[in-house]
Amino acid sequence: MYLARTPEKRRAIVKVLTLKREPWKSLFLHEIDAYHEIEKTGYERNCPKLLGFDKKLFLSAWERVPGRVLGRGRFFFEKIRPRQTEQILGAIHWISKVRPQGAAGKGMEYSHGDLICGNILVSPNQVSLVDWEHAGMRPLRFGLDATLRLAERNRHARGR
Repeated sequence: MYLARTPEKRRAIVKVLTLKREPWKSLFLHEIDAYHEIEKTGYERNCPKLLGFDKKLFLSAWERVPGRVLGRGRFFFEKIRPRQTEQILGAIHWISKVRPQGAAGKGMEYSHGDLICGNILVSPNQVSLVDWEHAGMRPLRFGLDATLRLAERNRHARGR
């Protein structure tokens, strides 16, 4: 990933796929498609805006959103404040409302698919979820259950 500026002087993150082989190629393309599905629904407020991409060069440019990662991998850097918890749960809720065209409905909901601390950016006013390459339809409560397991694992790892 690289920091960049667009011609309009907007701050951006440029992602370049260096290992141009499977499964990375498919995941790269899926992230682009997942964002387009989210964008169609109007629920894109908690994810960076896709500014542009090149499917042949495996390059994408994303709006740089404010905030810092909650942690590394599956471990939090610090205690999560109640307001941040509400924002994360709100983001999970709006994701579950996304309905890609032709997606199965009963017992399924849309999920980020890789909701780990490193994919959650927090700022005083918002939570943003990044890295959508694993997004898709999952069993009900998949996102919430994954978040609760993450919090529980982190609590035990830190002896709290």
